[in-house]
Amino acid sequence: MLLTGQWSSGMLRTIRESGAQFSTRHLEVKWLGVSDLDLSADHCYLYEHAAAGEPSLPMAIHPELVGIDPVFETGTSLQDNYISMPEHFQRRKVAPHKYISVLIAATDSSNDPEHARVDRGSFLFETIFTHLAQRARVLLAECNEEIPK
Repeated sequence: MLLTGQWSSGMLRTIRESGAQFSTRHLEVKWLGVSDLDLSADHCYLYEHAAAGEPSLPMAIHPELVGIDPVFETGTSLQDNYISMPEHFQRRKVAPHKYISVLIAATDSSNDPEHARVDRGSFLFETIFTHLAQRARVLLAECNEEIPK
């Protein structure tokens, strides 16, 4: 099983295609590649970056290490990091939302970074790993069915 987070637009496709190729060459190995989004999109964890969900996850582990302030600095102190990505600056000019992403997942401010919280992160962790465990049980059951008795 491979669980990934912090994915870029092409990463998930690459991981899934690599897994499919591996599976065709190694029939004895079961493959399951999922993202945190696959496991929690039904619980307001949206395709976003630096909004409410993503920083909530590390907040659940070490809240003292998570700083939200830089999220608001795309065009100021972080400008050098985004100079090659003009779409971020353009989005900041036209979108009412405060997070960095050019991927507009929420149509309102409900996913803005101010909504990142420890309890939200704990809920997302529980959701992600509960769904991951369910998929793992299915995968193991498939493996057990294939083992000759």
